[in-house]
Amino acid sequence: HAITTQVGPEGPMEVVLAYSDYREVGGLMLPFQTVQSQNGEVAQTSRVQSYDLDPTIAADAFDVE
Repeated sequence: HAITTQVGPEGPMEVVLAYSDYREVGGLMLPFQTVQSQNGEVAQTSRVQSYDLDPTIAADAFDVE
């Protein structure tokens, strides 16, 4: 779990990120589900379909024009 206090339009709120559904990927145990709660109420659920631990990135991917 990761717990933070954030300030939103209605004032400060406690935000909790709960990680679950851990699976082995490339020798690492990684979470495939995250549930975000704000002041004790579920605000968002995210699911990861796959991880790419060694992606090919174009040499100019981070160039700024």
